[in-house]
Amino acid sequence: MFRVDKTIKEENVKSAGKDIIYKSSSVNNRKILLIFPTFEEFFYEKFEFIKHGIQDIQTCGAGLGVDIEWYTFSGNYDDLINYELLLQLLNEEHTIVICFLGNKIGYYMPPMEIDFNTFDVLREKLFEMSTDVKILDKFYILKESKKGKKYCLQKNYLKDILGIEMLIKMLKKVENNENKLLKSYIKHIVEIMMSQKNSNHIYIQRRFKKMPLEENNPIFSEIQQLEYNEIENLKNIISENYDKNNIFSFLLPCTSQTYDNWITTKDGENYGINFVEKISEKIKQLIDNNCTIQLPQTNIINSSIYIDMVDITKREQVTHQQYYIQSKPLKWGIKENLEKISKNVFNMNEDGKWCIILKGDNGIGKTSHLLFLHEALQNNNNCISFIRFLGLTPFSIYDHEIFRNILFLLDNCTNSNQISFNDSLEIPIILKNIEKLIKKIDKKVYILIDDIHLLRTSKNINGNFQFINKIPNLYIICTIPNNIECNYIPNNEYILLNKPTIEESIEIIKLNASKSNIKIGVECLTNLRLYLNEHNDSMAGALVVAQLLAYNIPVELKKTAVINLVYHLETLYGETFIKKLIRYFVCTSFGFTTLEVTTLFNFSSKPLSYVNEEIPDLNISKDILTILTKYNMLFDFFIIDNQVVYKLKHTIFKKQFIKNYLYETGCNIKEMNQITNMEMASIYFDTCNYEENEEIVFNGYMFPQPLIRENGKINLRKVLYQWKYLLKGGKSQNLKEFTLCNFEYIEAITRANGLGYLISVFDESCEKLLDHDLLVFYLQVIIPSINTLLRDSSQIAPECIGRLRYTRESNSQNLNSIVEQAMAWVDMYDSSPLLVPLTCWISPPKMDEIFKVSLPNWSGKGIVAQPTINYQNILLTGNLEDPNTIYLYNISSQTIDVTFTGHTKKVTCLSISCNGINFASGSFDGTIKIWDLYNIDNVKTIQITKAKVNCCLYSHNSKFIASGTTDSIASIIDIESGEIIASFPEHTGSVICLQLTSNDEFLIVGSGDFAVMVYNIEEKCLISKLEGLMAPVTCMSLTTNDAFVVVACEDETIRVYSLISSQELHELSGHDCRVSSIAVSADDCQIFVGINSKIICYDLHNSQIIDILECGEKLPIGSIQTTYDNSFIIAGCGKELHMWNIQSKNCNDNCNNNTFSREISEDNSICCVKMSPDEKSTCCGTVSGVIALWDLEVCQCIWTQTHKIGSAITAIEFTDDSFYLISGCSEGQMCLWEADKGQLMKVIKIHTLSITTLYFIGGSIPTYKVFSCDKGDNSHIWNLTPLDDSQNFFTVLISFSDVESPILFKKHQKLILGEFSKNRNEIQIYHVYDDSVNLKGKAYHTESITCYNFDRNEKILVTGSKDQSLKIWQLENGYLTQVLVGHDSAVTCCAVNDNGNIVVSNSQDKHLIIWDAKTGTVKSSIKTCHLINIVEITADGLVIITADNNGWIEAWSSSYGTLLSSFNTYNTISSLLISVDSNRIVCPLLNVPQLPILCLHNTPAGIIQRHMSINDKTLHRINSAASYTSTLSESRPKTSKKSSKKIENGKCVEEDDKKVNGNNNIKKPQLLTVATSKTVTTNNNNNNSQQTSKVDSENVRFRDNASIVSHTPISFAANSKTGRNGEQLKSTLCSIL
Repeated sequence: MFRVDKTIKEENVKSAGKDIIYKSSSVNNRKILLIFPTFEEFFYEKFEFIKHGIQDIQTCGAGLGVDIEWYTFSGNYDDLINYELLLQLLNEEHTIVICFLGNKIGYYMPPMEIDFNTFDVLREKLFEMSTDVKILDKFYILKESKKGKKYCLQKNYLKDILGIEMLIKMLKKVENNENKLLKSYIKHIVEIMMSQKNSNHIYIQRRFKKMPLEENNPIFSEIQQLEYNEIENLKNIISENYDKNNIFSFLLPCTSQTYDNWITTKDGENYGINFVEKISEKIKQLIDNNCTIQLPQTNIINSSIYIDMVDITKREQVTHQQYYIQSKPLKWGIKENLEKISKNVFNMNEDGKWCIILKGDNGIGKTSHLLFLHEALQNNNNCISFIRFLGLTPFSIYDHEIFRNILFLLDNCTNSNQISFNDSLEIPIILKNIEKLIKKIDKKVYILIDDIHLLRTSKNINGNFQFINKIPNLYIICTIPNNIECNYIPNNEYILLNKPTIEESIEIIKLNASKSNIKIGVECLTNLRLYLNEHNDSMAGALVVAQLLAYNIPVELKKTAVINLVYHLETLYGETFIKKLIRYFVCTSFGFTTLEVTTLFNFSSKPLSYVNEEIPDLNISKDILTILTKYNMLFDFFIIDNQVVYKLKHTIFKKQFIKNYLYETGCNIKEMNQITNMEMASIYFDTCNYEENEEIVFNGYMFPQPLIRENGKINLRKVLYQWKYLLKGGKSQNLKEFTLCNFEYIEAITRANGLGYLISVFDESCEKLLDHDLLVFYLQVIIPSINTLLRDSSQIAPECIGRLRYTRESNSQNLNSIVEQAMAWVDMYDSSPLLVPLTCWISPPKMDEIFKVSLPNWSGKGIVAQPTINYQNILLTGNLEDPNTIYLYNISSQTIDVTFTGHTKKVTCLSISCNGINFASGSFDGTIKIWDLYNIDNVKTIQITKAKVNCCLYSHNSKFIASGTTDSIASIIDIESGEIIASFPEHTGSVICLQLTSNDEFLIVGSGDFAVMVYNIEEKCLISKLEGLMAPVTCMSLTTNDAFVVVACEDETIRVYSLISSQELHELSGHDCRVSSIAVSADDCQIFVGINSKIICYDLHNSQIIDILECGEKLPIGSIQTTYDNSFIIAGCGKELHMWNIQSKNCNDNCNNNTFSREISEDNSICCVKMSPDEKSTCCGTVSGVIALWDLEVCQCIWTQTHKIGSAITAIEFTDDSFYLISGCSEGQMCLWEADKGQLMKVIKIHTLSITTLYFIGGSIPTYKVFSCDKGDNSHIWNLTPLDDSQNFFTVLISFSDVESPILFKKHQKLILGEFSKNRNEIQIYHVYDDSVNLKGKAYHTESITCYNFDRNEKILVTGSKDQSLKIWQLENGYLTQVLVGHDSAVTCCAVNDNGNIVVSNSQDKHLIIWDAKTGTVKSSIKTCHLINIVEITADGLVIITADNNGWIEAWSSSYGTLLSSFNTYNTISSLLISVDSNRIVCPLLNVPQLPILCLHNTPAGIIQRHMSINDKTLHRINSAASYTSTLSESRPKTSKKSSKKIENGKCVEEDDKKVNGNNNIKKPQLLTVATSKTVTTNNNNNNSQQTSKVDSENVRFRDNASIVSHTPISFAANSKTGRNGEQLKSTLCSIL
């Protein structure tokens, strides 16, 4: 029978996924009970332990991921009401009990049961003693069972303390030794504890110095011998029969009489400290016993901290399946109806149906029908059934998570060892994969979804997706309330569920009550029928009433079920307590653990009144647990992530509670909901977030909530819920600071819950909160990285670093803090190797229109839109249906929240104050009204004129309002007095628009009389007039720096004026109709001009059009406004509202202005790269002729120079000591540079064609020997003397032109490799003599050679061919030593390590093979995702670096054949250079002007020691650029100038006194790409603007921008090659695996 991971079978659910949920055998909850004979006896120990011990224990539990709950019990009569709860907790396996035993036996407790005959005898005796037996009859009730009759104590009377005292006194009178009815409370509890033999039980025994009993203090000791002996005997029994390690005895050097005074002495304080330490350590030991700490793995090759998606899927499946089993009744009622629906479901295929929706009123049993269907389907061998309760878990809300989880479960059904589909978050792709798997499984698959109306779709990934197309053998059954339509699955069949009759309801109630151990008697049924006659609207409510009646709690028929229950709870626990409890459960979506509820109560009631001597009230936890467990018809529970979570049983209860419990005086429901959610968010803050309230946390009021626990596990509930509570709490800055702009939190979400949940989090947050930071991170970082993160979740940090650093100059502080936190996280990350970008080159995608809505019931052309300060709402007016009204539109809910009415004529203008609370409106009725956004009744009306008000404007200091009217007057109105304090009547036409300078000193007025005038408000005089206007003014805007005024007129002109000089600067062109609105961005760079149906964005300074924003409707843009923080532009057009991101308009051009010195237009893509022999720098050249040097330690561009303008750099080479470098260009010119400073030393003209090869092959200061070759295969060996100032500074020694694309080996000097001869099946090896070049040997294959490589020692040559083989040759003599056969198609690339014992290659069949070169055997064969075209290997052969044709760079372990890390460059990789240990990887990209530099953090490869003299130092290399701590101005470390080993573009070269670089050019286009380095000479134009890189003096760890752009000669001595103290580097050598 086909089943999914055993979780389908009910009996196996508890053990299903055990390796996932119960990994490490951890226990996620521990209840600790403190049991006292009386509270008074141990008041000091209790206070000291709670005050000083709880803190330490809770910290221990939090570190292990264990919730610690505290409960105190005593024999005091007022605590007997909790006796049943105590028994319940004692029976739990992992409960820790600390039982305190002193010198008092304590109080006696009444018997819970009395035998029928014994009760009669007892009653008769009491009657004979003339005792009132009414108390006995009141407390005990007769109950009959199969075992017989007995009298049981009525638990509800235990709260009657006086009655209990009288009852015990009465029973003491008649009690005898033969029939003992009374037992000491503490003795009774100890007997229970000893019978359990639980190692989690601890006994505290305290004794005093002996003294006469009658002189003892009765609070601390018995004064009667009988009672004293009883407690001593009890302690002796414990000592004799229990583990000594769990018994702590304290003999105090004082008597009970002097105990009060003794505890205030130094000895008493020491006793308290010693007592707390011993007990705390023991409790921590017990907590730790079943909690295995997962130590960090030392094998970083195979470890990963990220949870596999399969594990997340199984965890979710277990939760829903457990909830199904827990929720279904023991027996099914009304089987006729259920079987009828079941028949319809099984006949869906025959009827051509694929979806059925069960529809009905709330609370009538829709979910129960779904449970019945799930059970029936699971019992059918031909079906696979999945059930999902939407909203049960955070993963069951978005469609991409639900269907993706089911996809993984179906894949698990195929019993394949690996995922058989391409993972995606796009619903169409997910469903297509589901279809393929269903076809493979060949079974009917049913998906049952409860409350499908709650299902959400990510618009940024799946748009407005609707499930329309049928998938063969896939059937969907879901439930939905009556008054809601299912838009997700349109055109489906509904089955309407009718309300059950009263008798049917009674039958259902009986079945549910029996499962919950609720006994419903005849009288209860009678009262229940009466209630159902009054309220037969909900089965959920009826079940609550049944429980109340079963507990003999009176029910008022006029009130609903839950209100009856809550009134009862209020009488027991107090109105304030219950209201707060209900408020928390109403506001939560996913419920609470009991610890969370207790913490909520502690924290919400204590911080403001906290004093040092206060301790938490541990009694709260008893009341909370009792309510949640006893009234299980109101509260439901389910198990998620090994924790018991409680929530309201039904949504209908929440609706009934909202009116009564989500409102307080002075707060509306929305405000109260926000306050409550902020309280709920506070319980997940870590101790460092409390600041002045930190002491509260450390004294037990708050349970610590670290994000990452000591054992490395994620705090799951914190990452699941804290962000949601902060989002609903309305505190956007807290939301960003603590969660969604906090990298550790983002990484924890991804690690613990997967990328799908991260998408859901940001999708919901951006939908409910319009925030620029969240939108940028979501749309420009997460969304573009989806495919990368699906492939490798650990790339979340590199993606954040690479993308956000590109826009660092324009980022907000929150976004830049993500980058800094991500870099710090990389520094601390040690679980596995990780590829991290050290420079940035990935430009962010342009954000499209982020908001668009069509307003319902709106008509008119002149809409006025004014965003509020936080831009979550927009003030609107201009609706012709109601022109006198102002609307407050909520962006997230897309609804009208508030309407402001009061004007009698059309409202023409709106202006909001800087305080964000008030706004002003002007109207044709001649008034200006000042409104309160949060109180519509708080309005002030100012009648200023009988003329119409055209415009009004709040001052920046919110003290006055400027207005303009049709009577040609501009006025200044004092807000406080409402009086006009200044008037400016100089205009002859209507005042159309107004602007105020930032200091409120000047008023700028635009009028219909073709004039714009500037007034001094304080002096009340005209200052200047802007000349040159030829038509009435339509709109106007002022820059924030008060420098420029932009004026639009009826003649379609737009002019820019200087406010200082009043002169016209320029006129904007490019629009073709009348301008209706205008705005200037807050950065004073952009002008937004509204015309018909579009907005044109101009550059204010050069008048060029930047962008055109289309609005759709062919109507004028009614208004344009920028938000307060310059993040968004909001426009109204007809009945549509539009919003765009301002900062994305020219982000790609201007994001790094501080890095560039000037713009240039030519192509600056990198075409040539070379790493220095000491691996401390890299030189690159561009197509436009720019050459630049990069410091690889700090990843900074040190200098840039121009080789020859417009001539592409084709070859670069360093001297052995890295002191000089030489460059060659496409015109044959060569230049010698001083490497450190970028100073041009010599210009050499030997060649006339493009240089293809350059090598320094020997010599040293003052003379070097150089080898060069050009495109015509003209080769020269020549001497170069850099310091020779004469014309003879170079001398050509040998010239030849017989070898194609030659490579001269540095060690051999006279050995040349001709890359390809005319016969492409062979490579020719030549020997250079004094005046000739002779063929020495050949490396050959039966088909074309496609790639070759050699080791650093230049002893071994490896060739790959189309004949699917590789061959290993000895370079010195040309002998063939090994043939490697194993590929199934042509070899594309190859590499060999320094020792020559490991060869790696890839072929067209996408197989990467790691070979043992000595034996010729295959060590590992790996199937890759894409075709690899470049491969490199570290010097020791431990790490392989590959680059494929899709832009992926991957690191592999040659020892294990496993993937270590992967990184997506998002472009075509032209070549690959790596350091000896792969700590630095340089990968230039085609047509990209930036230089990508990566680091393999935690590389397992070791640095091979170079051959050096005694005085030479080893190479110091920081392991991660994020750990670089010294400034750029510091000197670079010394390196040996002797031989060294390095890897360059697939070639292994060993440096010695004489070197020949392995750089060559493949000039024949028909050849396949080879693994050797090549010069890219492509002439593709790239018009990206480039500017000169600057060198910062700050501590640089990652490079802001990697462009090589400048033509300006720059010489920096900031980074010299003098020595550096190695202690300043955090890491000097990489660890060797």
